[in-house]
Amino acid sequence: MSIISWDGSPLLNQGARSFDASVQWDSVEISSLALDEGPRRILLLIDTSTSFLDKSDLAIGLASDLVDHLPSSSEMGLASFSGSLTPLVSPTKDHAEILRGLQSVFPPVGSKSHIKRHGTALWDAVRNGVDLLGDSQVGDAVFVITDGMDTTSKEDSNHAISALLAKGIRLSAIEIAYPAGIRARMLSPKEGDPVDRMVYATDKTGGFAIFPSQNLADVPFKGKIPSELRKPLDLEYHLIVTFYRLDVKLSRAPERQLEWKLSLSDPRSSVRKNFELRYPKSFPPCN
Repeated sequence: MSIISWDGSPLLNQGARSFDASVQWDSVEISSLALDEGPRRILLLIDTSTSFLDKSDLAIGLASDLVDHLPSSSEMGLASFSGSLTPLVSPTKDHAEILRGLQSVFPPVGSKSHIKRHGTALWDAVRNGVDLLGDSQVGDAVFVITDGMDTTSKEDSNHAISALLAKGIRLSAIEIAYPAGIRARMLSPKEGDPVDRMVYATDKTGGFAIFPSQNLADVPFKGKIPSELRKPLDLEYHLIVTFYRLDVKLSRAPERQLEWKLSLSDPRSSVRKNFELRYPKSFPPCN
């Protein structure tokens, strides 16, 4: 579980009794709460489809910013996707290798590969990215930089979400979307609005998504992260690196995926408005 403070103030004196939990409307006990700041593993996925090529400089700038702000103890992997997923760097603590890999993610401008149309299989890439991380570890995350388009996935976002939840992997994203008029002509009818799907997917898995304004997306990237993005980016990185581990007492081991809810026990509306909890919304079944 991660705690978002919208005004930057800390949630003081929290313990197991600071939160209420329920499974299928029945209250369950939180037996312990502990801060976890251990090493993390993050798979960085970058959209290289034709629709995203004009955002390539900004995408690489944002990816480099993520690498620069993660602790040196964190492992990072790198992959790109358009019509299919292309693994580039296996998870490593050598962040310089990730930075080198970023330089070859997009094809050179003017090359024949630069104009090929491969479609976009966003949710297939997220789903297959789960497998690139191998055996799951506490704190694993997939971080995707994309325009949110999906034109060729064989499965919808729900399959990707289920795969993430099954391994306890959180999804975080930066979605640099098209202008609404263009985006509306490219939507997959089974998915609906791409921004809504990314909001849903990141929230469902306990992650976080950033949606830069259209003005920022349209301005050529000059090598410096826009000041308007600094605060949300820092928040996103903080949520990936720092979170709490809760032990929840269930009456029996789940045989199927169980939805659950977590909330602050403090009844004050000011507290509830200022703090938001981010956590995976389902318990995976015990096999």
